[in-house]
Amino acid sequence: MSRAYDALKKFGVTSVPAFDKATEKITEDGAVIRFPELAIETSPEAAREYEQLYKNILLLGGETLRTVMVCGPKAGEGATTMALTLAAFVALKKSIPVLLVEANLRAPTFYRYIRGNCREGFCDFLINQGRLSNYVMKSTVPNLSTIAAGRVNGEKMDRFSDSQIEGVVRECLSGYPFVVFDSMPASDNLAAEVASCVDGVVMVLKSATPMKVAMAAKDSLEKAGARILGIVVNQYNR
Repeated sequence: MSRAYDALKKFGVTSVPAFDKATEKITEDGAVIRFPELAIETSPEAAREYEQLYKNILLLGGETLRTVMVCGPKAGEGATTMALTLAAFVALKKSIPVLLVEANLRAPTFYRYIRGNCREGFCDFLINQGRLSNYVMKSTVPNLSTIAAGRVNGEKMDRFSDSQIEGVVRECLSGYPFVVFDSMPASDNLAAEVASCVDGVVMVLKSATPMKVAMAAKDSLEKAGARILGIVVNQYNR
């Protein structure tokens, strides 16, 4: 058993009594997300990299860390791929139930992979609150469930209250021991608000991204009260 798994076990998140109850309705409408092939499934090197990333997140976040937001300083940095692969790695390699939430309401992509009747998603969850099972879909990755962006309402995206976001985060934690939020860029108001409600933030940026852009994103998150765990450099040529 890995040290990372042991670390989770120490604070009691390897079995969640509410999990079966919270997700009992997931398959009623037949909706499922079929994600494309992941690097960790085809590349031992990629799997090792995500193993190290996960260990670092636990080390930096502490034993109480259960929610992580992944974002970039701007669009196109690779945050969605990072969030998906990290969530899938924990679900596959650690055999832990994981929930991946598509909180990127500006440029959602998960809808491309949905098969069956599309459920309401993160945007609907924020507006209507309610039971977690109303919004969760299973994915083709074992142990990985997902909440897609849902029916995005552009008029209301900048008007979510702290209590709405906190309510959604709390409900997600009622059913899953580890939750990953795929966020819109750090400069967005909603990203900052979500960041302030989770245990830690991982920022992803390409090696070519100007330092001033990265620092501006970091400052924006810190002003919101976010706890930045670290930065992952993408497309780095050794």
